[in-house]
Amino acid sequence: MNMLALTIILPLIGFVLLAFSRGRWSENVSAIAALALWAWRRW
Repeated sequence: MNMLALTIILPLIGFVLLAFSRGRWSENVSAIAALALWAWRRW
């Protein structure tokens, strides 16, 4: 996956997580979850 796709997909995943968490999670937790999902998918 090229870097352009990552610059679009990772923030989108973080945004979706933030939208569904409705303030229960911090932005850092959502960012870490998005990176973890991306890393897990690459394995």
